[in-house]
Amino acid sequence: MRFSRVRSALTSVESKLGPGKVKALLCLTLVALAVVYFCVRNVSVEVDQTRVAQVHKIEIHSLIHQQVELNIVSTGLPLTVTLNKDALAPRYPYPRTRVSHQDAEFGDIYLAKLNAGPNLLEVHSQRRAPVAVAQRLTFGDFVVALLFGLLPLTALVLIVKTALLERGLPLIKPALDSGWRGAMSRRPTWMPPGTALLWGILATGIVLRVVYALDMGYIQFQHDYYGHIEYIEFIAREGFVPLPHKAWEFPQQPLYYLANGALYNLLERAGIEKANILRVISFTTALLSCVGLIFAARLLPRLTSSLRAQAAALGFLCFCPSLLYMSTRINNDPWAMSLGIIALYYIVRAYQSAWQTGVLAAVISTSLLFMTKVSALLIEVFFAALLVISVWQQATINPALRRALWVFSLAGTACLSYTLYRAWVPAASALSMVNSGIWPGQDLRPLHLGYLFSFEWQALLHDAQANIAGTENHAITRSFPTYQYATMLFGEFDYGYWRSHAATLYTQMQGLVILGLLVPLAWLASLSQRGTLNRLFMLLCLGSVMLVLKFIVSFPSVSNSDFRYHAPVMMLFALLFGLGVHTLAQRFASLRGVIDVWLAALAVLSLCFSLTLIGI
Repeated sequence: MRFSRVRSALTSVESKLGPGKVKALLCLTLVALAVVYFCVRNVSVEVDQTRVAQVHKIEIHSLIHQQVELNIVSTGLPLTVTLNKDALAPRYPYPRTRVSHQDAEFGDIYLAKLNAGPNLLEVHSQRRAPVAVAQRLTFGDFVVALLFGLLPLTALVLIVKTALLERGLPLIKPALDSGWRGAMSRRPTWMPPGTALLWGILATGIVLRVVYALDMGYIQFQHDYYGHIEYIEFIAREGFVPLPHKAWEFPQQPLYYLANGALYNLLERAGIEKANILRVISFTTALLSCVGLIFAARLLPRLTSSLRAQAAALGFLCFCPSLLYMSTRINNDPWAMSLGIIALYYIVRAYQSAWQTGVLAAVISTSLLFMTKVSALLIEVFFAALLVISVWQQATINPALRRALWVFSLAGTACLSYTLYRAWVPAASALSMVNSGIWPGQDLRPLHLGYLFSFEWQALLHDAQANIAGTENHAITRSFPTYQYATMLFGEFDYGYWRSHAATLYTQMQGLVILGLLVPLAWLASLSQRGTLNRLFMLLCLGSVMLVLKFIVSFPSVSNSDFRYHAPVMMLFALLFGLGVHTLAQRFASLRGVIDVWLAALAVLSLCFSLTLIGI
């Protein structure tokens, strides 16, 4: 009875004000509730961070009795912390065996029960030093911000947009190719009969990864092996996600480590020794990489009808040596590359169906990707861009698009909220998104234009590798384009041992350096591609390059400039390579046979190089 009365009252109000105004009023009410919530939850911490002392007495004011998380930072290393004379301890005593260089800067989290009114916090340090204290938002706070803040604001924007259209004030629509949407709305059969070449490339790439995983294991050609294992073991044994600054790899997004930590825990309970557990983790990563290749083969026909472009792109993903290494590594890069391919497939499929099918799969795969690596935010931006384009193209938002907007907004904001919750260090006023350093022999400073635009061809042909630990190849490591190109082919490793056991390996690597020039040439040629989708792909690749450069500016070390950092959008680098090869073949018709032979030779030599390594 009461429910029916409430419903009739709401119906009466809606009939008087109109549905749009009622929804707008509801959104504003939710936002107001969020503001009230945070005003009540917020505590006042009065700290003089310039004061240097061994004992700091800090007053904390709270409007209500509540339990909060406090971030306490002191370079003097706190010995004891008390609140209202009761001792406080960090929420978790992290071992100090492999703490990062940011540990003293970002401090620890303490759980504090506050009384309404003033509370006295005392911090006793080992030596005289300044202290910083700040309230840390809990995950529940971020959920409130999501449900009562960001989502109502998103709905308010849609309501205003609809109202403007109804009043005859159409918004500016982007100038799109008239035939582009029709061309992209087709649903092609992936790898139709007669494309035996594509089937052969895909099958060879899958078999190569299985053989490589079985023969080479998980240690060879590995980046920060111990750091990633440490994260997995922490999850397996402690059962929760650690603070980001407590070890070198802890800032990474947690999905890869949560999944493999659970697997590690199960296998350890079954009595399997550590080495074999790591082999299982490596092999499951290889299988996911094979799934990624299958989705790449399904995606390519949706983006180009050129068999040459599809073969070149798929061949790049299947045979490029550094991507083969990546397929079995114990870190989050192979997951990011494979999930990036899967997410792109479902996003494109949903967009081509006018958001009628595949939206949920697109949102799930994109969310899983973002929770694997933070640089996958580029794919979230791509997804949002396609939704925005669809909104501006329509006079009214159809139900399918509306559902897509809501589901994407909810999932994307939730993932971003969790990421910010983990990364935000309030006492330091910083986001702990990455933990890196500058090691001896790797310092890139001073950064200058020569670093960005030089290409050390002679040094690269002579060394035929990009050894990160070498002191004799600074010409390669101190040139961004050269090092990106070299690590695209071989990674950042020293091949001295392997060359001493295979007489032809050095020659093969020199041949790959020469034949591999087709890749950057094709990328340049792909710039002439038309179509909104292709331009978005180019912007994503450019954005990935800019993220790597931002990383280098923040931490100017050679190890931060590897080509593998493009893992979430590696599919797009492969696609642009394929489109560029197709463009070259069209533009220089007389050299079409030469281009095809060059492409085939690059694939065969890449395959021979990998088989030579496996055979040693």
